[in-house]
Amino acid sequence: MTNGPATAALPEQFVAEVRDALLHLYEAPRLHTHPLCKLLDAPAAGRGHLLRRELLDGTEALRLDAGRGAGSRAARAYRILELRYLEGQGAADVAEQLGLSRAHYHREHHRALEAVALVLWDRWRASERWREGGSAASHADQLRREAVRLRADDAATIDPAEVLRGVVELLRPLCAERGVRLSLRLPVAAPIARGDRVALRQALLTVLGHVVRAIDAGGLDASLRAEAGQVVLAVGGAGKAPAADRLGLDEARPFVAALRGTLALVETGREWAVELALRPRERATLLVVDNNPDFIRLIERYLADTDWEAVGTPDAEQAYRLACERRPGVVLLDVVIPGRDGWDLLMQLKSTAETRDLPVIVCSVLNDPEIARSLGAAGYLHKPVSRAQLLEALAPLRRR
Repeated sequence: MTNGPATAALPEQFVAEVRDALLHLYEAPRLHTHPLCKLLDAPAAGRGHLLRRELLDGTEALRLDAGRGAGSRAARAYRILELRYLEGQGAADVAEQLGLSRAHYHREHHRALEAVALVLWDRWRASERWREGGSAASHADQLRREAVRLRADDAATIDPAEVLRGVVELLRPLCAERGVRLSLRLPVAAPIARGDRVALRQALLTVLGHVVRAIDAGGLDASLRAEAGQVVLAVGGAGKAPAADRLGLDEARPFVAALRGTLALVETGREWAVELALRPRERATLLVVDNNPDFIRLIERYLADTDWEAVGTPDAEQAYRLACERRPGVVLLDVVIPGRDGWDLLMQLKSTAETRDLPVIVCSVLNDPEIARSLGAAGYLHKPVSRAQLLEALAPLRRR
């Protein structure tokens, strides 16, 4: 088991990446594209398998240290890693099984991660590759080269909420060690952005890791919101901001540039935040066909701050024209419409080549889901409809 001075040379980001790889030890696709793969001498096709084997061997090395009389610390480190990652038990269960308090567990867990990370660091001779990238180029040049590889086309989309949640969990041990309370606030309907997932993850990990180290103790808030045609991820706190050069902004900018986003430190006097703004995925159109204007306005409010926009009409004929001209992502159709009912419109949409592939959700006070589905409807909602019900019905129909 390594001591404090030996692990001090390890980059904390490397330790965090080792933890993330252990968390996904049995997920081959995730390991195949993991950032640690760049440190392995193996063909691209076999790197995920090799990374798993290296992680298992590194963990096993701690058990062997304990067996050679390296002390109870090595034995405890191996046992924590075995229960948490090899067996997949939750942190609370591991702490209870080992008789550790929550704080004590986090300290011991982080020491165990540092121990296995040091084994891998030495085994892979990672210092040169991690710090130098195999060349004499500057660190900034290396980051720019890595980021350029991640530049995505406009069709690529990412779920910022999922990425932010993962990075926050990745940094929990570091927060516990430094006495930082990191809270996460996500909207009910999280917006989707354009860009590359790995670039966003790297940018967030860089910024949040620096921010946690910069404040040492206290509270931080991480959040996500849709605002003025942007998807904004933010992390900050109360009071005066740390010095900008301690927040990792320059190190993160190449990855933000790959996302075609912006990164800025925002201060209001009483609070501060580092904000990363991304391009939103283009909003999909929900064509609402209902003769009640209040219902149409309700749907518009439900879809505010989501990647859907509502276009409403009370007229079935106009709805058909709009469906042909605008090609909405989904049609939300009431079947009780004066003049011409929604059943007729549903059959017309499904019998016309230009519109038959448009998903239609029937939404009515009538309770006839079987009839709706037999006529080609993709879903059925019974009025009154809540925002959660609407968004749940729309989610699988969103064309990506």
